[in-house]
Amino acid sequence: MGNYTMEIKKFTAEIEDEYYRFMAEYLPDSEHERIKAFYLEYPEAFLYCKEGGELVGIAYGHDRSVQFPDDDSFELCGIAIRYDHWRKGYGSRLIAEFEKAAKAYGGKAVSLGSADGDVEKFYISCGYIPTEYNVWENGASCLKKIFAGMEDYASYDRQGDGFVVMRKEI
Repeated sequence: MGNYTMEIKKFTAEIEDEYYRFMAEYLPDSEHERIKAFYLEYPEAFLYCKEGGELVGIAYGHDRSVQFPDDDSFELCGIAIRYDHWRKGYGSRLIAEFEKAAKAYGGKAVSLGSADGDVEKFYISCGYIPTEYNVWENGASCLKKIFAGMEDYASYDRQGDGFVVMRKEI
């Protein structure tokens, strides 16, 4: 991490262009207008991380009850760290600050979707529990498996273009 100090701050108008450029590069499937609408509703849950004045990470999300009234979780819609800053503590710090924001908004848990590999291992190391596996069918998410625990998650043979839903109580 060099001689710099990591700073995690809330999104502001001054960083808007830089934030959205970063999002477009690292989270290209993010729907720009939808994200802006969530920001207006949940500004405290839009965070960024800088080191030495350079943007190295972002995280953002919203209350899931907006779309799913029975869901008490706050969704981490996106988190990204610049590749040359992976595995140096940036993601863990950023996600911890996001969890604080989610709790301040009344979230009982944070939920997220992840598509395999090192990213899922990162979330598990941060205390997230895999709860289910979904696949995309005809443009919609379709539940394929509810996990009975970590062993069930680890042994499940994933089929199709899917993602794991994970959850952490906060």
